[in-house]
Amino acid sequence: DQLIEWKKGDLAQIGADGVMTEHVIRDREEVNEQIRALGELKEMAKIYGFDISGPATTAKEAVQWLYFGY
Repeated sequence: DQLIEWKKGDLAQIGADGVMTEHVIRDREEVNEQIRALGELKEMAKIYGFDISGPATTAKEAVQWLYFGY
């Protein structure tokens, strides 16, 4: 969840000066895609019975979380 919040903050900063160039639009689309993908990853993990919305608390969880990302 923290990573999603950071990405939303990044999105708010991209083009904050009001100038929408091709580069800014492309960056905003990319960050939006990353936010969407992180949400889907979270839902997939939930299907398998894992809550990856927070940091891993054990080494086993860390490996499992990494595997979901892979």
